[in-house]
Amino acid sequence: MKAVAVTGIGMLSALGRGLTAHSEGLRKSASALSPLTLFQTEGLDARPVGEVKDVWLEGRPTDSRSQRLASMESR
Repeated sequence: MKAVAVTGIGMLSALGRGLTAHSEGLRKSASALSPLTLFQTEGLDARPVGEVKDVWLEGRPTDSRSQRLASMESR
C-alpha cells in the first residue's frame, strides 16, 4: 500500500463533493468507478474510471469544465 498525502481544504472526487461524502464513501468501501462518459471511447480499451460528475460542479455555465473544477477547488 502506498502513502497518500491529502492537501487543501476542499474535496471533490468521484465519490462526491466535500469531505463528508468522500469519507462516507471510503468507510462504506463504495466504488465510484463507472464507464467513461466525458468523451467517446469507441475503439479504445476503455476501463471504468473515477469521473467527477458535472452535477457537483458550480460556476457559470459558460465556463469550461476545467475552469469550473479549478474554481471550486480554489475556494
